[in-house]
Amino acid sequence: MIIFLSNNPRPSEINKARLIKMGFNLNPEEIIITSGDLVRNQLKNPQDDLFKNLGKKFYFLGAEQNSD
Repeated sequence: MIIFLSNNPRPSEINKARLIKMGFNLNPEEIIITSGDLVRNQLKNPQDDLFKNLGKKFYFLGAEQNSD
């Protein structure tokens, strides 16, 4: 088991591929969750009052490499 704590906004699939490329031996069952995954999930299916009241429009502010 690997515990990898990151504040990376990118999707977990991208981070998993990156870790494999760096030489980490990850099993297909390994679960990776990023802060970006959590925010995207809340934006799509808001459970928290903060996200429920945001509306549907957003503006991306960040590095171009993190736009996925």
